[in-house]
Amino acid sequence: MNAQKGVRKRFSSLLATGTTALLVLSGIALAPAAATADEAVFVPEIELSIDGSPIDAATPVFAGDVITVTGSGFDPSANIGTRPPLAGKESGIYVVFGNFASDWQPSGGNGARSIVDQKWPMPQSSIDSPSQPWSPKNLEQLVVLEDDGSFETTLTVGTAEATPGAYGVYTFAAGGPKNAAHELEQL
Repeated sequence: MNAQKGVRKRFSSLLATGTTALLVLSGIALAPAAATADEAVFVPEIELSIDGSPIDAATPVFAGDVITVTGSGFDPSANIGTRPPLAGKESGIYVVFGNFASDWQPSGGNGARSIVDQKWPMPQSSIDSPSQPWSPKNLEQLVVLEDDGSFETTLTVGTAEATPGAYGVYTFAAGGPKNAAHELEQL
């Protein structure tokens, strides 16, 4: 009887070890957990309009036009500031109308640009708790970046100092971090 228990115990142990090995080898045990319905998936996008009508690269715009920028899919916690006034806090994104060089992306170590108008969407908690008081210029730029990654703001079209590039609406991480996922452009 004791011999049978010993054989069963060894067999069970061997079976468990073999099953675990098969799962590991097949990758099942190593597969990441699937996203749940509660986890947000952020895919940044911007849409532009003037007076409620969508615009694109073929739409002429003129100095003084006011462009409405509607953003979605910007992860509010993706960018953590590296400098004041939001060092160590969720710093949001810049939304800019300006003239940018063709290799303008900060994540690529570039940044040649002339800014005409700029807004600064960020979470309400960051707006409410900067590490130093907001400057009057910053206060004019602040826009709430909602928990779902959406925002809406306006930019005024104008001309910039010469930059060898193209005019358009651009977005990129604010406050110092680099985040290629938030680097969008619409010309």
